[in-house]
Amino acid sequence: MPEHVAAVTVTNDNVDKMIETLKTLLSERINTELLPEDINADASILEGELGLDSIMLVEFISLLEDGFDLTFGENDLTMDVFTNLRTLAEFLSNKNLIYKG
Repeated sequence: MPEHVAAVTVTNDNVDKMIETLKTLLSERINTELLPEDINADASILEGELGLDSIMLVEFISLLEDGFDLTFGENDLTMDVFTNLRTLAEFLSNKNLIYKG
């Protein structure tokens, strides 16, 4: 592991912080009608419970890729990862990613 990259142990605290980051991104950059405190981390991302249309979803994925400096592979763009913000936060936390956006 390079010296400048610290290992991160995935904990509930890491996931909770990631969820808050995702809520902020959604409310500030994707759908300004949403308030972070009103976003349910367990609401479906892909089934419209967060009020995202297909264009917003593509923008959200692009924002995540740019901000976390990652590329989602075909196998990552699944319901397993994008079920809700909690599963997405767990996925990103397991990759030890930090939002740089």
